[in-house]
Amino acid sequence: MLKQIASVTEPVEILLLDDGSKDSFKELNRPLSALDHVIYEEMPQNIGRSAIRNELTARAKYEFLLFLDCDSTIENDEFLMNYLKFCEGDITIYGGREYGPQPEDRSFFLQWFYSVAKNGAPYDVRRQRQYHSFCTNNFVIAKRIVEELPFNDSLLTGWGHEDTLFAYSLKEEGYSIQHINNPIMHSGYVSNESFIAQMNQGLVNLYHIYQSGKFNSLVIDFKTTRYLRHLERLRMVGIIAWKYSIFEKFIMRNIRGNKPSLLLFDIYKLGYLCRIFISERRKQKQ
Repeated sequence: MLKQIASVTEPVEILLLDDGSKDSFKELNRPLSALDHVIYEEMPQNIGRSAIRNELTARAKYEFLLFLDCDSTIENDEFLMNYLKFCEGDITIYGGREYGPQPEDRSFFLQWFYSVAKNGAPYDVRRQRQYHSFCTNNFVIAKRIVEELPFNDSLLTGWGHEDTLFAYSLKEEGYSIQHINNPIMHSGYVSNESFIAQMNQGLVNLYHIYQSGKFNSLVIDFKTTRYLRHLERLRMVGIIAWKYSIFEKFIMRNIRGNKPSLLLFDIYKLGYLCRIFISERRKQKQ
């Protein structure tokens, strides 16, 4: 990125905020503060994926923001210029992401498999569902839009769905999302167990989005929450949660294996969401 910055005339800054990382990562990243155009600071504690993006926005000097996840690499020498030529007005532009070959270590296979199937669509496919295909890993946006519609951290904890709520806010306020072919390469995979734990946390967040009652069009747009709504109306959430518990070991064995089924992965998400629904309803009655 620093090489690309040197070739443009526009003023650029790189803001890096460490959001409660381990000391080993902090020691690795601290020398970055000595580089030109780089501002590196460490937050006293983890404030969450939504709040840290709002903090970066508040600290940014310039009119347009480029958000990049740190577990990716830039493969295109024209990456920055591909975005800069669109930087005018109230823009939101998503560049996409790509995935390399599957990990040799099978214990890291699940995230790669799921991501390639669900998140690796080319831009001509993404742009057909501009809001649903949006992710926060690689996008440019006018700063004033994020100031007007900050990332929602009132419902979410931990990992998952901050991009879902942000895209929903853009849609509700009439802002379009333009998709272009300017991907970054996803380079960091977590273990199968860690990925399942992340997905479980994301489903907890999805339940709170669903339960809030504030995001009806979002609920309808997502297959898992749409099915949950149907099941709730039919009073079948408890039945599906019970059936999921019967087949859970078989389902989890499959998605942890060498040939995971996307169908079974979807059943896992719906079953786990139904389990959360029943658990939360029991807490409310106590």
